Amino acid sequence: MKTAKYYLVYEIRNILNNNIYIGVHATDNINDCYMGSGLLIRKAITKYGESNFVRTVLFFCSSSREMYKKESEIVTPEFIKRADVYNECQGGNGFQYGHQVKEETRARIRNSQIGRKFTEEHKEKMMIARIGRRLSDEHKLHIGIKSKGKKHTEETKLKMRLCKLGKKHTEEARLNMRNSHVGKKMTEESKKKLSQIMTGRKVTEEFRNKMSEIRKRTVLMKRAESLKKGGGRDVMVDELVGR
Repeated sequence: MKTAKYYLVYEIRNILNNNIYIGVHATDNINDCYMGSGLLIRKAITKYGESNFVRTVLFFCSSSREMYKKESEIVTPEFIKRADVYNECQGGNGFQYGHQVKEETRARIRNSQIGRKFTEEHKEKMMIARIGRRLSDEHKLHIGIKSKGKKHTEETKLKMRLCKLGKKHTEEARLNMRNSHVGKKMTEESKKKLSQIMTGRKVTEEFRNKMSEIRKRTVLMKRAESLKKGGGRDVMVDELVGR
C-alpha cells in the first residue's frame, strides 16, 4: 500500500462571505487542488463556484495521527456551532464514534431516512457487511445508555417477532446465551413482569420437556464446575455434559 508524502490540515475560505471549512488531507501531490468532502462545503462550492473559494494549508504534519490530532484541536464542539463554518462534525478522524454532530445535521440525516425502503439486494449486502463484526465495550455501553427507557411500538414489536420466526441458533450461539445467564439474578421488577407475561399462557408439553432438560443440564454444569474447582471428577457428570 502506497504511503502518503504529505499530511495536511487546511482551511477553505469563501471569499464572498468569509465562511470557512477546516479539513485534513493525506496526499502525494501537495497541489492536487483537493477542496474538501464535507456536505456543506461541497454544496457551498456548487452554489458559489469553486473560483470563489481559497484553500490555505495551515499545518504540515508528519503522520495521519498527528494530522487528525491537530484537526481535533481546531474543530471542537464549540467551533462547529459557529454560524460562519461549514464543518458539521467534530474534528479528529471523520465520523468516528464519540464525535459530536450539529443538531440540524442530525435532523437532516434523520429526515432523509424517513420512508426510505431498501431493496432485497441492499439488505443482503448490509447483512453480509455485519457478519463477524464485534462491537467494543464502549460502543455496547453507548447503545445501552441510548436504549434505556426506550419503548417499542406494537408495530415494531410485531416486526421484530416476525423477523425471528423460524430462525434457528447455532449450538455455539445457544451456549453463549446460556452462559450469559449463569449466575444472573433477576430483580423483583423483572420477576413481576415475567409473571404477568406468563399469566394465562398455555405451555406445550414439548416446551416443558425442553425447560426440564435445560434445568437438569444447568445443575450438572454447576456441579461439574464445583468438582473441577475442588480437583475432583464425576464420571456421570462428564458424560452428561459431553466432556
